[in-house]
Amino acid sequence: MTLGFIDDLALANARAEAALKMKQLREGLDPLVAKKSHIRPYGYSR
Repeated sequence: MTLGFIDDLALANARAEAALKMKQLREGLDPLVAKKSHIRPYGYSR
């Protein structure tokens, strides 16, 4: 899973997004499945 291009994503933002993805996994939501099905889980700001 990628979070974005290195030039487009600041380190702090990448860490925050990774933490959000890990939280989603712990709660039983697969971020890749959500992304592919265009479901925007809570906390997703894009």
